[in-house]
Amino acid sequence: MPAQSDPTFGAAIERVMADEVATIEAQRKNRGVAANPARRVRLALTGGGIRSASFCAGVLQAVERKKRLVDFDYLSTVSGGGYIGATLRAGAIVGRRLALVKQLSIVLRADTWRGTWE
Repeated sequence: MPAQSDPTFGAAIERVMADEVATIEAQRKNRGVAANPARRVRLALTGGGIRSASFCAGVLQAVERKKRLVDFDYLSTVSGGGYIGATLRAGAIVGRRLALVKQLSIVLRADTWRGTWE
């Protein structure tokens, strides 16, 4: 029997959505961002290998310079964007997001790339 024909399916989805909104609002409060349950902000970092990783690093640096990185509620990544997204998330976990974003510019510069891995 398909899930849509189950009478409890709609109620379950509503509970999941309500829990998600509550979690987002709690996270916003922790980040010092104004509550707004109707507005959810998403960031997508695209794929394309190291070129994409470099581009995404630059985008994140620009967003952080404007002090807007805390505004994002969701992060979606693919391939090269995943490298930067994972680094960003790791920084958020330990409270070092800005320091990691700044470090990315050092790591991704061609003149320091070899030295980073040696």
